[in-house]
Amino acid sequence: MDLLQLTRTERPTVQETVTVYDAVQLMVKSKVGALAVTSGEKLVGIFTERDLMKKVVAEERPARSTKVSDVMTRDVKTLNPETEILDALRLMLERQFRHAPLVDGAGKVVGMLSLRDLLRYQVDELDRELNSVIERFTNDSPGG
Repeated sequence: MDLLQLTRTERPTVQETVTVYDAVQLMVKSKVGALAVTSGEKLVGIFTERDLMKKVVAEERPARSTKVSDVMTRDVKTLNPETEILDALRLMLERQFRHAPLVDGAGKVVGMLSLRDLLRYQVDELDRELNSVIERFTNDSPGG
């Protein structure tokens, strides 16, 4: 399965010149915990709930005048949509990040993967496997 299929169809991004206030409004409206930050179409960072807490609220920066580019995470680990699901999950757990932009071969942001997306898929997959095992052992078969 393609990682893009695990993500929401809506892929909100913001330009680096947007204020923190406007970015947070978009996050709330879109019900997301992170936004890809772009300059034109080029990914330049990610703005997350953690960035908001640590770099805006904790430092008492004014959200209406602080630019996202001043507080975003610049060293962004991106994933290709064709990355294997377990590889993406391992990477995100090992490096302790909860969101990763999905970028295509041209470097364009095509989605935002969350750890929650991956965990939901894994739980659903385990549920399917468990139901398959239960069905196998509970089906009446000839001679059984």
